Amino acid sequence: MLMKYVFIPVWAAACILLGACGKQNNDAPAAASAPASGSVYRVRMSPPGYAPLNFRSATGAPQGFEHDILQEIAKRSGISFDYGYLPWAQLFAALEAGQADLLASGISITEERKAKYGMSQDYLEVSPVVIVTKDPNVKSFKDLAQRNVSVKRYSGHEKLLLELNKNSSDYAVYAESSWLTVQKVISGEAVATLGDSSIMGTFVANHPDDGLHLVVDNGYAKDYYGFVVRKDDTVLLDKVNNALDAMKKDGTYQQIVDKWFK
Repeated sequence: MLMKYVFIPVWAAACILLGACGKQNNDAPAAASAPASGSVYRVRMSPPGYAPLNFRSATGAPQGFEHDILQEIAKRSGISFDYGYLPWAQLFAALEAGQADLLASGISITEERKAKYGMSQDYLEVSPVVIVTKDPNVKSFKDLAQRNVSVKRYSGHEKLLLELNKNSSDYAVYAESSWLTVQKVISGEAVATLGDSSIMGTFVANHPDDGLHLVVDNGYAKDYYGFVVRKDDTVLLDKVNNALDAMKKDGTYQQIVDKWFK
């Protein structure tokens, strides 16, 4: 059974000390693209700032839960990964254009994505509807109807917000990253933002003076993250899935979960 958590005090404290989480510049340019050669595969992720999933150390090195999972996959599969960053809205286009080999960044497994891409087995279970707000009267997602809410374009949270407002985007305040959606709340441009339990606790922990708090709406089914490859890249997909299977069986997966989420 995959575990889910909202608050992660150990890494949240580390992020505050290093300044490596929500306060980073999420517009960092992507690393230079190069064709995959031999056993080197290009991993593309959203710009770091999503602790504990994906962020940078004080020296700028990639780290986080997803990084540790991928490094273990690489070690077991005899391959290596070249990490680079792209805005969320460009990730899938880069994969389709052959400019990336694998996508990570808390990507939910959906039937639509499974039909179009190769999706790995799940590597994390999360609560999908976590609200960050300053308003103490917000108790559930339904309380956000016809109120300005910040979301990322093309995300599952945008879809939920549109459904809540009868397919109207009039109340959507768009931003390019989860951290930027939180900034919209801090600035007062939005009454709330939506995210999931894997990262939203970080932003609240890092900004104790901004009056932010979390509301977890448990009325929604759990979400599951998977890595994404091109539909025809069955070789890489098999490597990822075989390694994940082995990691879950021998306890390594749980050790990595405990490192970042306990």
